[in-house]
Amino acid sequence: MISKLRMIVLTKSYKDHAYCVAGLNCNDFKWIRLVTDDENFCGAIEKRDIRHINPLDVIELFVKDYPKINYRFQKENLLIDENYDIKKVKTSSLKDVINIHPPENHEFLFGNNSGAIHEENDILDDVHSSLMFIKVENLKLSENNKASFIYNEQNFSHFSLTDPDYYHNQEIAIGSAYLVISFPEIPFDYGNYYKFIAKIFLK
Repeated sequence: MISKLRMIVLTKSYKDHAYCVAGLNCNDFKWIRLVTDDENFCGAIEKRDIRHINPLDVIELFVKDYPKINYRFQKENLLIDENYDIKKVKTSSLKDVINIHPPENHEFLFGNNSGAIHEENDILDDVHSSLMFIKVENLKLSENNKASFIYNEQNFSHFSLTDPDYYHNQEIAIGSAYLVISFPEIPFDYGNYYKFIAKIFLK
């Protein structure tokens, strides 16, 4: 079966030469990540399908409830029905998002305060989701697409940056910001699960 879904887009970040699109369900305000069954792009969405979509847009689309996939981390994933176009309904604001989904409060960000977790680390057992919306201070971006920041009075570093608005940017100190952090389903090089800053929203 398929069903119609309305969501607020919070990320349109780089992933495997395509895009990772995630946001909030307009019905229950829970996290959603849109995926395809295209293994060439590891489930990411091709640019041609979402060229008219940007973060903070409210969109309507159809999703499938099959096949059922038992995701370990990315439990928010929903398979889109590519027989239907993704429709932009309107554009919301960061204030709208904060009103329905205030910044989250966590002791750690996906298990620790580092930008990666090795696949043999038992901390992975404490990771039960793959998307977060947080407010940070002292956000700094480096030329190698890494970021550091302060969250809940703790230092976090070496987070990978996939937000197209800041990717390959010069070294920059942003200060206060709201971030969407994403965690992968499978490890990358050397067995590391890297944590990604998928979107930066300025205050």
